[in-house]
Amino acid sequence: MPSKLIKVVTLAKPQNFTKKPAKGCVAVGLMYDNGKGVKQNRSRAKELFGKACDMKLQAGCDEYKLLNVQGY
Repeated sequence: MPSKLIKVVTLAKPQNFTKKPAKGCVAVGLMYDNGKGVKQNRSRAKELFGKACDMKLQAGCDEYKLLNVQGY
């Protein structure tokens, strides 16, 4: 299983969306980034990663930077 998908499985738990919104943003962002369960949309993924980064979650910042370098 790809490491990003493992992150999605780990982070995409219902409690993360209410108690830890930054982790929820990363989880859904990874789904959009990989096209798992939703139509692939890297612009939307980058937006969600940016929100997570704004909430001081390093994983969001890292994923945002990766998409930025790739030109999204």
